[in-house]
Order: sequence, then C-alpha cells, then structure tokens
Amino acid sequence: MSNYGCSRSSISPVARCVPIFPRRTGCLWSGNDTQREQKRLIYQLDLASKRGIGIEISPKMIRYNQRHLIAFYQLCLERDVKLLIGSDAHNVKQLKEISLLIPILEELGVVEGHLWHPRDRIL
Repeated sequence: MSNYGCSRSSISPVARCVPIFPRRTGCLWSGNDTQREQKRLIYQLDLASKRGIGIEISPKMIRYNQRHLIAFYQLCLERDVKLLIGSDAHNVKQLKEISLLIPILEELGVVEGHLWHPRDRIL
C-alpha cells in the first residue's frame, strides 16, 4: 500500500498485506525510524479508510509464520480500515485453510462491521 496507490481514484478496492519478515525484535516497529514509519503507516491506513479500501487477511500469514501481522491488523481496525477475508487458495485443497483464520479473527475481535463489502467503497 503506498501513498500513490491510496490517492488514485482508479485503485483496487482491496489492498493485500504482503508477508514481511519480522525484524529481530519480532514486532511491527523497530530501529531508528520507528516514529517516522509508524506515522507513515497510520497516514496510509487513514487514507485507505477514507477511500473505502479494505485490507485482505488470509491464511498466508499463518502458512509463513507471520503472526506479527496481528499487530498490523489490530492497527487497521483501530484506524477504521475494513478487513476482507481471503483464502489465498491456489487450488481447492487450500480452501480449507481459511478456517485457520478463525482464532485470529476472534483474537482481533472482528465482527461483521469490521468486514469490507464492495458497497463500502468510496469513489
């Protein structure tokens, strides 16, 4: 998700969180640029919320042991960014992996109002 991407009117209504490798601390923020990185991400999330862009959450984060992304999804919810539940399935067998998200969605406290729907998009 980038500043350019969130500001264009022809953008996709759904952004995908690309799995990232945690820094040595295993948390979302680390290093000398912590405050600047956090402000930039919050700005991007606020822009996504204003534009009605949903952020995809998929079992990929579990498959690649990316549990640190839970903090990112929590921040999305705090900034009123809707989540889209995706399967990231590349075959029928992988569709069952979507159930792996249930405990994470419960941990985040996701309810129907937190989910992105096509009609939510603001043009």
